[in-house]
Amino acid sequence: MYFAHISIGGGIVGVETVISTFDNICSSLKKKNIQQNFKGKKFSFAIVDTKPENIPGGVAYGFKTSQYGYFNNPLRLSPDHLKRWISLKNNKKKIVHYIKKYGGLTGKIWLRENLHILNSANKQKFMELYFPRVLANFWMEEKLLLLLKKMKKFSKEFSILFEIKFIKGNVISIRNNTQKYSEISFKDNKYEILELEINKNHLKKINFKNISTLKSGSIYSITQCVSLGLPPPKELATNRSRSHANYIRDFYYSGATSNLINKMLSIIRMRGKKKIIIYFIGYKAGLLEPLPELKNIIKKYKISTEIICSSSDLLGIQKAQGSLNKKVYKLNKLNIKKLARIKSAKKLFSSILAEFEIAKNQGYKKYDA
Repeated sequence: MYFAHISIGGGIVGVETVISTFDNICSSLKKKNIQQNFKGKKFSFAIVDTKPENIPGGVAYGFKTSQYGYFNNPLRLSPDHLKRWISLKNNKKKIVHYIKKYGGLTGKIWLRENLHILNSANKQKFMELYFPRVLANFWMEEKLLLLLKKMKKFSKEFSILFEIKFIKGNVISIRNNTQKYSEISFKDNKYEILELEINKNHLKKINFKNISTLKSGSIYSITQCVSLGLPPPKELATNRSRSHANYIRDFYYSGATSNLINKMLSIIRMRGKKKIIIYFIGYKAGLLEPLPELKNIIKKYKISTEIICSSSDLLGIQKAQGSLNKKVYKLNKLNIKKLARIKSAKKLFSSILAEFEIAKNQGYKKYDA
């Protein structure tokens, strides 16, 4: 199978890359002299993921993995188009509906503390809200559905077929095959073509039918985007621990808090009220996110529980708050003039680190920068 573009990883970056590639192609096709050359041709795109149920949020913002999770930053630090999207009344309602249905104890607390801010006219307080991560899933679903609609429209307008294939598979290599195409290979030489199902009346509108077509071999594309998020944590456990049914190496990939809760309930069903020990390695979101839900289960079932945590520094996630009584920080390394000269990811990364260092030396906090 041959594609114009393939996104490996169905999260925000993967979907956004398909959208921008399609928009660029359509901009070129609007020139009549080019349009004639492609009449009757086909432009195929593909989104590949090992867990298609997470499309379009990926592991970080998937519908299920985000069930109890919240952004680590307030809305203030989100992209402007996401701020505008959540400001719409219907989208606020969607978030509230989701929290009430899936949010557990954490969601009840969030609604109790923030519902009045969500529906108020106070924009400053609204921008300081820490929203559920599933917000990004709903936002990207809407963008993906709009893309499919645009593809249908442009196919008719230009007499050129535009399509997206959704593929389940574990990509293991990308190799230059010809001057034009690269070869994408899969683990065990197998992948599945999935059938997209749109449920207009459901909170999660995009699903994939279980009936899929198993294929063997490689696929080919002109351009690729690899967007796999963070690599799994270093393997620290012994072989014996790794083989245990309740061992979790990658907290978010495995299903985040909902997976941990299911394991906890399963242990309670099997062992009754025997003491349960939970050991976290690390002191960031993977520990902080599930604590309210774990507390709820411990109280509800009256289970004796010990929670142990080890970390190199025991520093949790810091609140995204600027310095008080200080002037607005002026960007140095990343001002508009200097930003335009940055042409590589490495230079951008080093400039961001340098900007934080300058802010720190001037007595500001990281979030001022």
